[in-house]
Amino acid sequence: MFSVLLLGMAITVSAPQDAKDIEREYHRRIRAADADSSTAEDRYLAAEAARYMRRFDEARFYVRIAEMAATTEGDCNGILIEKLSLELATGGGVEGVQQVFAEERRQRNFTPVVIAGWVNGFPELLVGGQFDELIDSLAEDAADEQYRCACYAPKAWMHRAAGRMDRSRAYWDSLTAAWQRVPNFRDPFNEADWRAQLARNYARAGHIDESRAELERAMMVDLSAFESTSIRRRRAQTYAELGQVRNTVADLKYLLSVPSPVTIHTLATRLTWSGVRDHPRFRALLEEHRQE
Repeated sequence: MFSVLLLGMAITVSAPQDAKDIEREYHRRIRAADADSSTAEDRYLAAEAARYMRRFDEARFYVRIAEMAATTEGDCNGILIEKLSLELATGGGVEGVQQVFAEERRQRNFTPVVIAGWVNGFPELLVGGQFDELIDSLAEDAADEQYRCACYAPKAWMHRAAGRMDRSRAYWDSLTAAWQRVPNFRDPFNEADWRAQLARNYARAGHIDESRAELERAMMVDLSAFESTSIRRRRAQTYAELGQVRNTVADLKYLLSVPSPVTIHTLATRLTWSGVRDHPRFRALLEEHRQE
């Protein structure tokens, strides 16, 4: 019943209306980025919106002018997130992401804990094992504070990238145990995103009932159409972890039909889809959109 209910939610939304609402947010961000008073953040947020619209050359332009205005570490991190996301969205794949990150490391001094944060967001950086020794060295009680981190998610990803699924599942289990305290949410998107991530991680740890309950809570949060695409992607990830490929594909079809962070290239290369990529339904989705 649960999967049928949520699948129904995915099908009955108005994709054309959602696309119009998302485009309005895109135009709002472009206006902010084009203003004389625009900040680096205005510009890389415009790049994100252009990427959602799949206007990739435009997204690259706003990344470039964001770099011109960057003054803080936060600015540099926001720009790097967009660079890595663009590489994945446009077909650069694992190799492209690793090259972009290597270039950034030549310009900035990342500590081991900071690198762990980046590989958690972009686990494609772990493919090939170049960071395995570093990730293995991280521990809550490490003598060197630069290595002091439980870092359950990066360790889970490291083992998953290497095909060690049982060990990966154990680290996801530890992560969900560490997430038992519900935080004070600063806005509705923060709540939906936190709950959707927890639902996905419960599924990765093998806690099916907990995953379904938390996912239902996440999907009940009222969000804008632009914000909801990110949560819909997390729901698709959760379905993939639960082995519900039909539901996964239904959400991804919707996300490919509207401006969103999902492209045919992210589906073909991102590690999060590795467990379902060989399923006939998923392969059919890839083939259908490769021909468009």
